Amino acid sequence: MTLAGPFRATAITLYKIKVTAYEQNSTGAFTFVKQNLCSGVRYNHVLVTVSRIWAVTFPLHYRTAHSKLAAN
Repeated sequence: MTLAGPFRATAITLYKIKVTAYEQNSTGAFTFVKQNLCSGVRYNHVLVTVSRIWAVTFPLHYRTAHSKLAAN
């Protein structure tokens, strides 16, 4: 008898699903796109946050250095 006891949690497969190569590739592509879009949104929020902190802590420098080109 092990430390976990006689009842160990094991994975039991009751059925088997056949996955085609197309489904595997499309799932991988979807995961890749999803991860990159999520990280892009996250880093965009970081840049906006840094810009806001810059505007609050150094308002005069922010007004002179921040142009409409930088805002777009």
